[in-house]
Amino acid sequence: MPNKTEFDTYYSFLLKRVMQAKPEHNRRTGKMVRAVDGAFFRLGSFPILNLRNINPMWTAAEVVWFMGGKSDVKFMQDLGFKNWDPFANKDGLVESATGYRWRHRFGRLDQLMAVIDKLDADPSSRQAVLLSWNPNDDLLKPGPNAPCVMLWHVHIIDGHLHMSVIQRSADLYFGLPHDILGARLIQELIAAGLDVVPGNLSYQVSNAHLYEDQWTAAEEMITREELCGEKAMYPANLGLTKDVTVQALEGDQWAANAIFQKMMAFYSPFPPIRGPKLVK
Repeated sequence: MPNKTEFDTYYSFLLKRVMQAKPEHNRRTGKMVRAVDGAFFRLGSFPILNLRNINPMWTAAEVVWFMGGKSDVKFMQDLGFKNWDPFANKDGLVESATGYRWRHRFGRLDQLMAVIDKLDADPSSRQAVLLSWNPNDDLLKPGPNAPCVMLWHVHIIDGHLHMSVIQRSADLYFGLPHDILGARLIQELIAAGLDVVPGNLSYQVSNAHLYEDQWTAAEEMITREELCGEKAMYPANLGLTKDVTVQALEGDQWAANAIFQKMMAFYSPFPPIRGPKLVK
């Protein structure tokens, strides 16, 4: 029987809260949905979900896709993932891709390198902020996908790099386990690049929801959490090194595989749950 991570406890509590919410109709997707406002996680341990196997390679690949500033879905396809395909244009590009917006979208500013350089020059800075939300695109004329995660803030206290994230909307089944795990990996990669220790991850979700075809899966995970053994003794951090950060910033597949191998050295979850489909 798999043991329980700190993230499993937070996640299961949120699933229970959402499953108690009144079902409502979501106009954009045409599906019934249960939703709550204001979910918050403050995590000091590695936030990987044990309640079902989430295939961490997906997250590792996506993080390197982000860090490299890519928008071409071919990178993800080459690593075996097509989850971004529905949001690509006819040229195979995702104009709302997080990493592309970090590094190329807002004029000539490379936000990610600017954040790393700012903290390298002044570790006491409180101004290292990454944005992916563009009101002109996402509010006034949204395309097939508007970024769910809007803001990342990183800062250093006593040699530890802490990260705070604000997410406007979270699909609890498909998105959130990967979103939070991905945020932690990004935090670790930035910390490694700065030769500091990863600290706490504070993660706020404004709208946390489950679609109707995910409710049975949610109930299964709630049952699994109640059956879990003792606290999982996973490391607080993966121990990523600066060379992984350098390769991730280059968008090198080697970095994704290196991150994945680090996670698979200890990951021991429940089996996958089949059934729900990704909502475009």
